[in-house]
Amino acid sequence: MEIIIHKQNCFTLKEILTVIAIIALLMARSMPSLQWAWRQAKAVKYQANLHQWGLAFSAYTIVDTLGLFRSGIALFSFLLATKEL
Repeated sequence: MEIIIHKQNCFTLKEILTVIAIIALLMARSMPSLQWAWRQAKAVKYQANLHQWGLAFSAYTIVDTLGLFRSGIALFSFLLATKEL
């Protein structure tokens, strides 16, 4: 009688754990650089926001030479006086 052995194509536990360990080592090596890049991106975002605030305040001081935008009442009275309302 002939015995037929079927070999299944699957990974052993040892191979799976080895691959998981290698992936964990690679992630541990790359995490500091990813954190550095994340911090740099956050700093660039904050710097861009500060730049936009500076542009807004600069535009506000250039446009506000007549004191029009200090309150809504001043703007309303200016428009009423010039009859542009």
